[in-house]
Amino acid sequence: MGRATAKPNSDQPKYVWFPVVVSLAICINMIIAATIGTIIPMLFKRFWIDPAIATGTFFTTAIDVFGILFYFLIARIFLF
Repeated sequence: MGRATAKPNSDQPKYVWFPVVVSLAICINMIIAATIGTIIPMLFKRFWIDPAIATGTFFTTAIDVFGILFYFLIARIFLF
């Protein structure tokens, strides 16, 4: 027995799942963005680093990396 996932069966074409993959990736990316956007300034403030200056670079890079990672992960689960 394999994993219990919502993979398309032979009657349903794969292009039907593209909106699901994109929607889930956007939702997960927004949740991660809110979490990282809250945690990074608090960590920088604890180490006496100005959060307003240092957060932008780390935040943007982290969100980009995690967004692409989760998009490909969800696409692999649903489309392959």
